[in-house]
Amino acid sequence: MQRKSDVLSKLDEAMSLVEKIEVFTSRVKPGEEVKPGVIYQIYESLILLKEKILEARLIILQEDK
Repeated sequence: MQRKSDVLSKLDEAMSLVEKIEVFTSRVKPGEEVKPGVIYQIYESLILLKEKILEARLIILQEDK
């Protein structure tokens, strides 16, 4: 049961990052120059999202052992 809650926690964190990325991308307007800070925030959030997904995947894979 602990692993299930760990995976759900990682997925909750991933969803929070997706929502954060949505906020950042909503600042990008067609035809306007994108500020480097916004690009960095999107990039950083994507990297953290990838890490959370990988963490959840590792928890699931370890359960099979």
